[in-house]
Amino acid sequence: MNKKSILVAMFILFLIFSIIPEIFLIKFASTNFLPAPIPEHTIEINANGEISGTDKIQRNANIYTFTGDIVGSIVILCNGIVFDGAGYTLLGNGNRTGIWLQAITGVTIKNLHIRNFTHGIEFTYGMSTEGCSDITLSGNTITNNEHGITVWLFSSNNQFLDNIIANNTFGITLNHSPNNFFRNNQLVNNKYNFRVSSETGVQMTYFINDIDDSNTVDGKPIIYWVNEHDKNVPSGTGFVVLVNCRNITVQNLSLTNNSQGILLVATNNSLIEKNYIANNNFGIALFAPYEQCVGNSIIGNNITSNSKDGINSWNSEKTVVTQNRITNNQEIGINFYDSRGAVISENIISGNKEDQIKFWGGDSNDNTVLDNQIENNQDNTIPEFPSWIILIVGLSIVLILSIIYRQRIKEERKK
Repeated sequence: MNKKSILVAMFILFLIFSIIPEIFLIKFASTNFLPAPIPEHTIEINANGEISGTDKIQRNANIYTFTGDIVGSIVILCNGIVFDGAGYTLLGNGNRTGIWLQAITGVTIKNLHIRNFTHGIEFTYGMSTEGCSDITLSGNTITNNEHGITVWLFSSNNQFLDNIIANNTFGITLNHSPNNFFRNNQLVNNKYNFRVSSETGVQMTYFINDIDDSNTVDGKPIIYWVNEHDKNVPSGTGFVVLVNCRNITVQNLSLTNNSQGILLVATNNSLIEKNYIANNNFGIALFAPYEQCVGNSIIGNNITSNSKDGINSWNSEKTVVTQNRITNNQEIGINFYDSRGAVISENIISGNKEDQIKFWGGDSNDNTVLDNQIENNQDNTIPEFPSWIILIVGLSIVLILSIIYRQRIKEERKK
């Protein structure tokens, strides 16, 4: 085999393995960064402020007022308008988006009932990756949709005031959109009331929002703390998000029906103890792809029946997980990606549908697992390579062997 063939084979192998880290990130990424096209709709307010598709919206300068209930979906393409529902209803047929805004600024939507859509109100971003800004949602009632309010990436400096979001699958979804202001919003009887995305690799700054305890989930206040330290989360709290915090205690709470029971973003040296955490997407998530979560302790919690992982970590260090019951979660009991130095001990881990404890990613090492009671799970505690990596490696080997074989045949024919 000549040097040229060896170099070609080595180059192909290099290309294949160089894309593996990117595939890891793609597995985590939940967002397609291409801007969404304008969805199918029945009513439009165009960039010049003209209305088409209905005679039940009255325009007076930049104020648009409903004069009756409307069946249909609305796209707003105009900046700087006030959209007043006047207590009327925008009704869907179970699909589409009720009100859709893309990279729009300075719009107020108030006093409107929105129900029976895929998305009640949806903020999204345009070609410049700038989202919606200076939008105010005030006094709206958003019910019986799959998604009540969805805020996609890059939407910032918006206000959410005095809205009722009830009986949706997802109440409010906040996807990596910073510097938004929430006051007096009531999320009631949604399957997942408040959803804060923690599955795309972004910096901690995308989680900085002003969300105080006047906002409630099923009557319990939301604690969304940023840059706090040396505090105890109040009893009776319904959802906990800690962003760039340290030395926080979260204790004796019942945390259900949100994206996570507890979300730690770049938060260190905090204690999560003796909580009941159930029926969320993730039970507890430690999220800091760039900043790390360091030195947190998860002790004596009952983490059960969440639709994804019981405990999910992306880039944590020295996490202690001990004496917890982690049961009947729909994916992995304890899932640590690029996380190191963990001590996982004396937990009861059972009934989870995938692995009970999983370490993976290039920087998951120096973890200690001992004295756990593991029952009724598919696999034992094994750090593993996902099957798609094994497939890629196998295909690359086959490709290289094929090149070598063909080269040898050529050499034999020359002889």
